[in-house]
Amino acid sequence: MGSITSLSSILELKDRVQDQTDVTILRALISNISDAMSHLGGNEVMGSGSVDGIDEDVNLSSVDFDVCAYTEPQLHQLCMGMIDNLRLVHDLGLDRTKVSSFLTGVQRGYRDVPYHNIFHGVGVMQFAFCFLTRGNCLKYFYPIDAVSYIYI
Repeated sequence: MGSITSLSSILELKDRVQDQTDVTILRALISNISDAMSHLGGNEVMGSGSVDGIDEDVNLSSVDFDVCAYTEPQLHQLCMGMIDNLRLVHDLGLDRTKVSSFLTGVQRGYRDVPYHNIFHGVGVMQFAFCFLTRGNCLKYFYPIDAVSYIYI
């Protein structure tokens, strides 16, 4: 099957031991990108502080979520909300400020094109979040695997 992984093979991985090297590499990657953003003048985090227009009852686990209804700063806050909801910062011992800065770097890397833009990226992340939460699949993922799944 090449690079296509079947669901059954993913489920078989649930018993493997999480490699601490993966977590160390993730921490270093987030830290380095965060540091690079500050050197490039990107030290302000997109969406930091309060952002108007986000309904308190927004359901990120809904297949009906409309990513195009939000501004880029709001999308940043929603992405951080998904990361917080999955407890990835806590479970992996990451620095939340650096994760936010990393996310800002990713968001700024999107081009202003009709399809593969920030809205598409956040839409994919939201659907992955929906799969993990609504589909009750998070129990089959280690935190390092969940962060890889929602970011990629």
